[in-house]
Amino acid sequence: MTYTRKMKKRGVILIAVLIIFLSYSIFSFAQNTDTTGCCTNPDQPNLICTITTISDCCIDIDESKCKYDEYFFEVPTCDELDLCISYPGWATCLIDGTPEYPEYCRQVQTRAHCFNRSDDNFIPLPKEDIDECKPGCCICINSDLTADSANPIKNNYYECKHYCERTLSGFSLYEFNNNITEEAACLSLVSSLRNSNISGIINGPFDRLIENATIKIAEKEINSSSEGYYKIEDIYPGTKE
Repeated sequence: MTYTRKMKKRGVILIAVLIIFLSYSIFSFAQNTDTTGCCTNPDQPNLICTITTISDCCIDIDESKCKYDEYFFEVPTCDELDLCISYPGWATCLIDGTPEYPEYCRQVQTRAHCFNRSDDNFIPLPKEDIDECKPGCCICINSDLTADSANPIKNNYYECKHYCERTLSGFSLYEFNNNITEEAACLSLVSSLRNSNISGIINGPFDRLIENATIKIAEKEINSSSEGYYKIEDIYPGTKE
């Protein structure tokens, strides 16, 4: 056998091996992507708790991560999954969605519909039966004890907290009252809080009046007069020294 024939034979064998390897790889890939199971991916609401392929369920998600995040289960039926227990009267995801597009008190039929599936975030009740999900008066204050009075009625406690602590700059949640749902009543409450003052006289041993004593409440600070008197205005009830 000449050298040329030997090389041709080796080339044919190499090509055959490559063809077999590629065929096996394609078959394995097709088999993997065609794996069926129960989809619980909240980004695919139309497929939640239905039997489908992992490729359809985990679009734009690495399949191993999709399984790790419990968005896909290789089971013959979804009925055996707690995530797929249906609540005909609705259940509620308290805090859901993404940080960029949060959703609060979203009604769902199964726990699988929630992005956050923890017990603290999922309540098997309609949102009308959950106090934190009822609309109310939202009061935000900053370090100067100044209240924000724009759009005071929020849909629920979580929306109020997000507005005070994330939408506004330098504010925090002071109070959310779901017994007050009218804007006028809420603004009246904000106004009444602004009018709170605190005053007094600083006494020392033997009732001696203390001059120039420093009194500080939150970010407000003042010194007592020569007669020991002080007065700090616009203090919100509940503010700690």
